[in-house]
Amino acid sequence: MPAKDKSYVSTTPNPRQNWNANGVLNKEFAATNTEFREACYAVKIEPTVRQASKWRMKKGLAYTSKYKTKSE
Repeated sequence: MPAKDKSYVSTTPNPRQNWNANGVLNKEFAATNTEFREACYAVKIEPTVRQASKWRMKKGLAYTSKYKTKSE
């Protein structure tokens, strides 16, 4: 069997990185957004990528309780 040519390089960017309108992935959002991180710590959950996804869809424990923690 002949050896495979490894000179092929993909020139197409990852399409999953461009789906978001403002270009920030949930991983970056979870690491850098202070409002999101404070809301997570207020309800005693980890600011994970999944929680960031829920936050951006306006769902999840941190998002639903963000206004409750400010008013109490």
